[in-house]
Amino acid sequence: MGEATHRIEGSFADLGVDERLLKGLESMGYSGPTPVQKACWEPGSEGQDLLVQSKTGSGKTTAFGLPLLARVLDQKPQPKQPLALILGPTRELVKQVARELTGLAEGSDVEVVTCYGGVSFGPQEAAFKRGARVVVATPGRLLDHLRRGNFNLDACRTVCLDEADEMLSMGFWEEVTSILKRLPRERQIMLFSATLPERIQRASSQFMDQPKHVDLGGEVRTVMGVTHRLYPQNTAMSQTRNLLHMLEAVAPTNAIVFCNRRMEVDLVANFLRRQFWNCTPIHGDMPQKARERALESVRGGRSRLLIATDVAARGIDIRGLDAVFHFDLPQDAELYVHRAGRTGRIGASGLSAVLLTRSGGIKTQAIKARYAVTFEEANMPDKETSVAAQAERVIADLTAAGADLPLEQFMDLAQGISESPDAAQAIAYLLFEQTKRQKSTSSRDRDRKRDQEPSPRTGSGLTRYIIDGYEGDEAPEVTPIAEALGLDAAIVTVEASRRGGWLANIPRDTEAPGRAELTLGEFEVAIRRMKPPGRDRQRRRR
Repeated sequence: MGEATHRIEGSFADLGVDERLLKGLESMGYSGPTPVQKACWEPGSEGQDLLVQSKTGSGKTTAFGLPLLARVLDQKPQPKQPLALILGPTRELVKQVARELTGLAEGSDVEVVTCYGGVSFGPQEAAFKRGARVVVATPGRLLDHLRRGNFNLDACRTVCLDEADEMLSMGFWEEVTSILKRLPRERQIMLFSATLPERIQRASSQFMDQPKHVDLGGEVRTVMGVTHRLYPQNTAMSQTRNLLHMLEAVAPTNAIVFCNRRMEVDLVANFLRRQFWNCTPIHGDMPQKARERALESVRGGRSRLLIATDVAARGIDIRGLDAVFHFDLPQDAELYVHRAGRTGRIGASGLSAVLLTRSGGIKTQAIKARYAVTFEEANMPDKETSVAAQAERVIADLTAAGADLPLEQFMDLAQGISESPDAAQAIAYLLFEQTKRQKSTSSRDRDRKRDQEPSPRTGSGLTRYIIDGYEGDEAPEVTPIAEALGLDAAIVTVEASRRGGWLANIPRDTEAPGRAELTLGEFEVAIRRMKPPGRDRQRRRR
């Protein structure tokens, strides 16, 4: 897919890394420093401010983690006074960085504590009271603790902003600057990112003191070791079907599929499950525990695909990721670099595969111009090729799944079925039953989610109906829905639900039944009027 380019330069011992950290490096399987790790060690461990731009996947976490840990190794921790702080934009990145630093610090007594929202304050506060030397945090939750007086930054002499381009954007600027203003006058600040736009460099000058610039990307700021490939969309097929053909052609062991919107994440995940791809969605609307389970599912090999939005996947590191797929190209060329950098990590090769829609041409030109990315173009596989690849994959997956099961009692029957002229019909029925079970599970999940949709009688002047059981690639037809409700099709509209699936809308105060059943193509569908807001709460109060 591409040639590995993150070379190893010498050894960590040659750099003068403390023996306690060398033990951690050895246990984590490091053979030597990458260029960015080598370049940052001396100035970082000596306390100099650093402004670092290095390609995604080049080992930036260890590049700032080693000097940061070296500076606190021999300092005595005090209650409620951490010695070093790392800020990241997402909870997933915070946990990932903390795992890396905990591994690096294995040979020492340094405790690394995480601090992020969506969980109880209690355990985090208790860790601060114990005297954590290193805190890895999201800005919002960290500020909450500071305002509650759970700890202070009086002794914090080293701060690192990971994904600095994101941390110094308008979305985080106020929170980050509020934190930096609380630091002692004598402090070290390190900024690390794959991309450092000029606006970020200007902003950093407000709180950095003559930082050392480490730029290992030169003028070509792109992702090395990654093949970039375009698959022009076959307009005779839906976008989800095109994505399926791409996946069957590449056959990744594991991959991330990027979508621009949360709605598309659920749509793509549901479609791919029906095609027997083991996949897991992740987006910002999901509870924290569900997001953590999604990541562990992919890391643990239980899911082959992670279907994700950019925000949810920011900074995620999944070791050995074969490829990333772009269901849509992002609006910002810079985001493409971050996406592509999820594969081809330290010394490995990877693939960034783009589903090129009609609107994608301008975006690819911007990516080429700004980051000198060279795209190779591939033909979208035809239906016959894709079905053959899908059959081979499903057979391999089923064979592996049944390897340790007592299937001998069914082998004679299976052989007899396979020799029958109606074998294809019988197998199709079994596959259909399997997808029905998947739909039953996903429908129950959607029932819980959709009852939390915006009010069916909001200022939009519409009453909304949930469409249950429809799993088609395209929007459902309006006419049969209108007929089932006894209405004129001209007053019925269909829209995608922000929770996944589809909604039918009718004008407010139109007389219509609360529920109806109908057939939409191959699907037996039920439609039901959404509950007005507050009804469940009122019932519980009674």
